[in-house]
Amino acid sequence: MKKIIVLFFVLVVLSGCAKVNEYDAKTLADIGTIGFNGKGKVTVSRNESDVQNIIKEIEKKNGTNKALRIAMVLQQLDFEVVSSKQESLSNGDSVKIKATYPETDAKNEKIKFTNTEFTYAVSDLRDAIVIDLFADIELEYKGISPNAEVTVSNHSKDLFVRNLDYHCSPYNELRIGDKVVVTVEANREEAEREGYILPDVLTKEYTVDGIDEYLLDFNDLDAATKEKMKKLGSDLLESSLDGVFSAPRHDLGMIDYPITINTPELYKIYFNTIKQSIRGDLSNDIFYVYKITAIVPGKSEPKIGYMAVLFPDAIKRKDGSVSLDISKGDIYYSCISKDWDKAYESVAASKASTYDIHEITP
Repeated sequence: MKKIIVLFFVLVVLSGCAKVNEYDAKTLADIGTIGFNGKGKVTVSRNESDVQNIIKEIEKKNGTNKALRIAMVLQQLDFEVVSSKQESLSNGDSVKIKATYPETDAKNEKIKFTNTEFTYAVSDLRDAIVIDLFADIELEYKGISPNAEVTVSNHSKDLFVRNLDYHCSPYNELRIGDKVVVTVEANREEAEREGYILPDVLTKEYTVDGIDEYLLDFNDLDAATKEKMKKLGSDLLESSLDGVFSAPRHDLGMIDYPITINTPELYKIYFNTIKQSIRGDLSNDIFYVYKITAIVPGKSEPKIGYMAVLFPDAIKRKDGSVSLDISKGDIYYSCISKDWDKAYESVAASKASTYDIHEITP
């Protein structure tokens, strides 16, 4: 009976002396900082990599079941900053960090944590970076004034700035001299976490410039081009009037036979430019209006009519040169009339609400 009691006592003592797994909580904390010096914050979490390494070692020594039970405790280890001052930290400040864990489970698995409360001295906060959000921004235009469009290209090498979104207002139907406001979508709190101070104003105004525009001054066309336009227009009309049964001759009442139609004579030039208030997919127009004279034998008065040739898309390039493809010139069939007022209406008066009309005497 005495042997049995002694044996029982030995078993109890041995059981009570089972090995305790002791871990330094401080070494399992992953501590970092966000923000900048003067407005920093400490972040702390469980170092998952170190925890996994511990669990792997236990599994090698004590088997999977033991490792799983230990893991249930270690993976519930958590940390929090418990100091009264947790934000707007500067280098040199200290914060108190506390570890928490499931104490009952830890006791059952013979796990003991040390350094469950400790202080951390802040030392790695960088000075705030005051950034110019528009330093590496480029406005890129496509199209022709007053129908140009703009987009923003961000060439910043700074990762934070490069990931910001920019947008323009207005972004289309732009003409040279218009104002475009670029706005950056940036969150101040997020910027501070990354160590940046944003400017008070997140917009910048730009003036549209350095793009092609539809010609605004007829005098920018050189004399040689104007002469070519004059000849091409005359040739087009002369060809269209060739033949007794041509439609233009019929519209002009010049189907008498025999009849002689003189070479079309340049009568007026109308240079129509889009009004400043008008937006839309329009271009400036140049109308060469010709006087058509037909001589009918036996009649003292000639027959008179008017026809026009339209030259579209005269463009002044951003380098100052003028581009006009005169081969696009074509008869403007809305202007074939025996009456000058009707001809004028078709090339000028009817367009006055959209265009500024410039009458030029050849």
